Amino acid sequence: MKNQVWFAQILSVALLCPFTVFAYSSGPDATTAGVPGETTCAACHGGGAGSGSVKVTFAGGNTYAPGVKQHFTVTVADSAQKRWGFELTARLSNNTTQAGSFTPGSDGYTQLVCADIKLQNESFGRTCPSTQPLQYIEHTSAGTRNGTRNSVNFDFDWTPPATDMGTINIYVAANAANGDGGTGGDHIYTAHYTLTSAPTAPTPTISSVVNAGGFQNFIEAGSFVAVTGVNLANSTRSWGAADLASGKLPPRSMA
Repeated sequence: MKNQVWFAQILSVALLCPFTVFAYSSGPDATTAGVPGETTCAACHGGGAGSGSVKVTFAGGNTYAPGVKQHFTVTVADSAQKRWGFELTARLSNNTTQAGSFTPGSDGYTQLVCADIKLQNESFGRTCPSTQPLQYIEHTSAGTRNGTRNSVNFDFDWTPPATDMGTINIYVAANAANGDGGTGGDHIYTAHYTLTSAPTAPTPTISSVVNAGGFQNFIEAGSFVAVTGVNLANSTRSWGAADLASGKLPPRSMA
């Protein structure tokens, strides 16, 4: 009976913590990226405070252009550890709605996990079905790179929503593991970023292109032309006396 109780206790721990980086190195379950109301890898991994970090580098800085794909790099660093994992997600400001979509990198180090809005069902794949709209990007077994010291990078792409959705939250949790196959001795790091929609330049509209000398509707090679319209430049400049001091018009732009 004593052995049966011990077995039941071990089984309950295994069910609660199926995402050890070593023993479950194919990647954690969804919901471990640190979104408020969800959890992180620290629910099962422990080992005290480490001296490392997790950070995300965004190709577009802390901004996004609606509908325009950009590259993310997750860096997990810890000089004492040698195996690595992470999970990241993107949410709208309410933290419950998925923001955009992820595309795993071509190196085989990342994969996509999809979950339903109740966080009860999940699946792996290159894209997420409509019944599982919440997306998490995370490491694969190959991505843990057991034996690699100091730090690793995980690279993948994110395509933001097609329209300006205001502030978008990026949550990431990482496990810098010691690679011993257990849940102890591991260091968990988290980070949170906010991305804002990048201002877009107004579309230029050209109303006319004419000869700059007489403003006539013909243009010759080597002549100056006048282009009129709206939103053609962020600033303007008029020619002055200094421009004509040599008796000649300023040189033409070669841009």
